[in-house]
Amino acid sequence: MNRYLLGIALTVLLAQSGQAQQFLTDLNGQVLRENKYVDTQGSPYYAPEFQNGLITSVKGKTYANLRVRYDVYAGELEYLQNNQPYRLKAGDIQSFGLVQNGDTLRFRSGMAPTSGNEAAPAFVQVLYDGQTKLYKQPKVVLQETKPYNSPTTIREFRRQDELFVQKPDGTLHKIQRTRKSLLSTFPAQRDKLDKIIRDKGLDLNDEYALAALLSEAQM
Repeated sequence: MNRYLLGIALTVLLAQSGQAQQFLTDLNGQVLRENKYVDTQGSPYYAPEFQNGLITSVKGKTYANLRVRYDVYAGELEYLQNNQPYRLKAGDIQSFGLVQNGDTLRFRSGMAPTSGNEAAPAFVQVLYDGQTKLYKQPKVVLQETKPYNSPTTIREFRRQDELFVQKPDGTLHKIQRTRKSLLSTFPAQRDKLDKIIRDKGLDLNDEYALAALLSEAQM
């Protein structure tokens, strides 16, 4: 199932669940009682506000109609229950979805480590799920700077997302949002991909254009 059809299916699942609050019977959330990111600029979250979403546990149980947000910096998922925020352990979650602008963004537990990717991320966003897979690794770093002659240190979160493709043989490759990087990653399909890029006028700086390219090439 391609990204668009799966997004529709997940959105329908959310709608069909109704308005009743679901309790996470096989997931144990820890109550969040304080903001540990106080006095820090920027956001550690994929999106700062809680959004409609769903969670699938490692035991395979899916909970829809939740209010969810992903703390990228900590690699942990949060949800609201009775207006109380809870934090879940990444190891208890198989996948989750966030609804944005009528589409469902899909995330799953991290990729296997590979050369050049020493630490697997907690979750990756699935941009394309064909024989070849395109993942975005949301990444947030905390930077500290101290202006000249200032006693105050400025702490700021910055997004530094990375893209990876996983080939049918399972190998994982980090790519840049450029034509050169993509074509060098797929030398056997270079001419085919290059023709689609030129014919469609694709802007490879757009991650969804990259997904569309792999779909068009039936990879």
